[in-house]
Amino acid sequence: MDAVTIRTNTQARLDREIQGDVSVYSYYPYQIISIDFIKSDSRRQVFINECPELVIVDEVHSCAKPAGAAKRQQQRYALISDISNKPDQNLVMLTATPHSGKPEEFHSLPGLLKPEFETLDVANSSQAEPRELAKYFIQRKRADVEKWMGEDTPFPQRDPGEIDYKLSNNYAVLFDSILDFARKLVTPDKLEGTRQKRLHYWTALGLLRGVMSSPAAGIAMLQNRMSNLEVVDGDSTTDDEDDPIHDIDYGYESDLAPAHVVDQAEWSEYQRKQLRGFANQLEELKNPAADQKLAYSAMIVDDWLKDGLNNVKVVLTGLVRRPLGRAKVALFELIELFCEGRICFTVVSTNRFPRDQSRRVSR
Repeated sequence: MDAVTIRTNTQARLDREIQGDVSVYSYYPYQIISIDFIKSDSRRQVFINECPELVIVDEVHSCAKPAGAAKRQQQRYALISDISNKPDQNLVMLTATPHSGKPEEFHSLPGLLKPEFETLDVANSSQAEPRELAKYFIQRKRADVEKWMGEDTPFPQRDPGEIDYKLSNNYAVLFDSILDFARKLVTPDKLEGTRQKRLHYWTALGLLRGVMSSPAAGIAMLQNRMSNLEVVDGDSTTDDEDDPIHDIDYGYESDLAPAHVVDQAEWSEYQRKQLRGFANQLEELKNPAADQKLAYSAMIVDDWLKDGLNNVKVVLTGLVRRPLGRAKVALFELIELFCEGRICFTVVSTNRFPRDQSRRVSR
């Protein structure tokens, strides 16, 4: 299936490849589109009118009708609702976390398939109503697919745990400096207007998270801003986002370095000088002696290897923008520590790698 990715920095090229007065949404049979890209007022109605006959919505829990005034989620729900109301439209909604603990939000999802499902009280309903819902709602747990179609599908047993680590002295000093910088960003008497307050709040949070993710992530985030680099996909801003950091309200907080939030902030010359100083300090912390998170990770993996766990997979996740920049540094640091070929590295990204970058990651 040769699908095209439609977003800000690809749509113009795709438009040029089309002959005649036809939109990309009706011309290409297989499309991959971010819902935050297509829900904008300038695009949504064209897409609703001309979208393919089958629309698959992944992570559809983010499109549930919000109980509060979550503007971005309201726009997502409105878009999917309009698509589902089209005659002869086929809609498949996928999620591994359909229920956030808020029944009204959960019920809004099957309600997109059949309006009466939105008010269905499964616990107190007759047998006929859940049976009708079962025609549309398919749930598969691990136990359901471990032995499916005559094949065994073993799943690894999770052994969850958290490992605490202490910041090195130099890292702690840098953190205190950045925390002080972030606090000054959100000083109430220096901000004017709701948008500026929101942007400074998310910038402060994004700055702290990026720097604490790793020295390499912090450097990449700061250097991107100081070089005035644009956001790669350009599909969203903090203007209409309730949480541009992309945490969710029922756990699984993101550990991404939200460079796109810091990129959008406007800095004074003095603040730019401070950011350059932070980047220089982070450069000196790119070693296991100063970066205790890296050192502790190295010790844990080394213990696993000594215990005979020779199939260790290190997964680098959340490399959303410019994936090689941060991934390359983290990979090289770990490979230098364990260069005996005993570790399998996997890079997980929400962006598809261009072919040349895929080859570089493989090497």
